[in-house]
Amino acid sequence: CNTEKVLSMDQEEAVVDPTVVTNTFLLDNSYACILFDSGAERSFISHAFKHLLKHKSQPLTKTFTVEMDNGKKESTNDIFIGCRLTVNDYSLPIDLYRSP
Repeated sequence: CNTEKVLSMDQEEAVVDPTVVTNTFLLDNSYACILFDSGAERSFISHAFKHLLKHKSQPLTKTFTVEMDNGKKESTNDIFIGCRLTVNDYSLPIDLYRSP
């Protein structure tokens, strides 16, 4: 299985980090508070928001494991493919892993 290390940060840390942008954007025509991290290789969706997506999740061929900054490991088997993120009137396709 694939393992990726994830460093979590709270809102205060995100505000002062120049590589991170937070704002509200349209995701599949629902407003979402989104954190963009220029160093991230993958995008995740929260359990609470996934119900608002127009897409159904698809199973991954392999379990994807995320190691949190506290050392705890979480796994996901689902991905939402082809969601639409709208930024300044530009609509972009985005694939989102179900948050572990």
